[in-house]
Amino acid sequence: MRNIFGVGLIAWVGSVLAVAQTAAPASAPTPAATTALASAPTTATAPSSDWTRIAVPPGPSLRFITAMAFDEARGNTVLFGGDVPRVGVIGETWTWDGKTWQRHPGPEPEPRYGHVMAYDPERKNVVLFGGYDRGKKIWLPETWIWDGAAWTKHAVAGPSPRRNPAFTYNRGRRAVMLWGGFGENPDGSEIFLQDTWEWNGTEWKQLATDGPPPAYGSEMAYDHAARRLLLFGGNDHSNNVYNHTWRWTKDGWLKIETTGGPAPRGGAQLLFNPRTQRVHLYGGFSPGEGGRNLKVHLDEWSWNGTAWEEVKDPTQPPLVFPKMIYDSARNRLVYFGPRTFQSQESEVWEKQP
Repeated sequence: MRNIFGVGLIAWVGSVLAVAQTAAPASAPTPAATTALASAPTTATAPSSDWTRIAVPPGPSLRFITAMAFDEARGNTVLFGGDVPRVGVIGETWTWDGKTWQRHPGPEPEPRYGHVMAYDPERKNVVLFGGYDRGKKIWLPETWIWDGAAWTKHAVAGPSPRRNPAFTYNRGRRAVMLWGGFGENPDGSEIFLQDTWEWNGTEWKQLATDGPPPAYGSEMAYDHAARRLLLFGGNDHSNNVYNHTWRWTKDGWLKIETTGGPAPRGGAQLLFNPRTQRVHLYGGFSPGEGGRNLKVHLDEWSWNGTAWEEVKDPTQPPLVFPKMIYDSARNRLVYFGPRTFQSQESEVWEKQP
């Protein structure tokens, strides 16, 4: 039976959500790969302040599987696109400064969902790649740049069409990096990817064709303390859901063998926390009983450099397919998304890291 991650949003509407605090993870498929041994966690990370829902003036409407990035140069959060069940994909650009949402009309990327965005501090802009328009049934392997005022399309060769790859800025290489994702073969059959690319501001360069097993819904984050790029989790449509942790090295991807840790999942949020000086993992999703219902994970974990430690008593809001960024101008985590598939609006939550 096909994994719930492979069903379109229309089929997800009305799904029964099994909201669960994550227990000990089940084993996940392990590919043959070079590994690094890591010890089991010995302590737990204390939580910071609670999440607070922000009562905001009119802003982005209800949407799922949008993309966000924090624009450090302009000091605001940039949001683009998304999908609305029974309506279609959206092509709107919004910014959030902590008080108000601002809509930015004008030339924009085509409506889409499953695209990814990341801030590039080297060039002081936001990079957008990929996505899918389910109404027109077209893939959008495009690279767009947001400079704080307008989008510019860069007509360059690069990664194949895909949605939901892992995407973040790698300060060690001074480039935005992309891994994996979900795409389509020329005959229309689905394909899960495992290639690695980087964007240097003018062109894409392929760095590797192997590493973690093909998947989408994986997440990457740069560990500023250890100066390493980490990748976690992901899934495909063969009921493979992963809880593996990898790091990028000069020789490619290296799998870190750990015991315990987060349960297998896709769609987790992975960010560096300046308070703890660690990468933190928030939530995510996995198939429920029989692969039909969606289990929403509400746990939080921190990476101590060798293993995952669970954060005690997390207070994470139970949002569906949310996005999270760190607002360095205000020292806030910003969490955006709807509460259920039946919600009529998206919510904004914030907390200090």
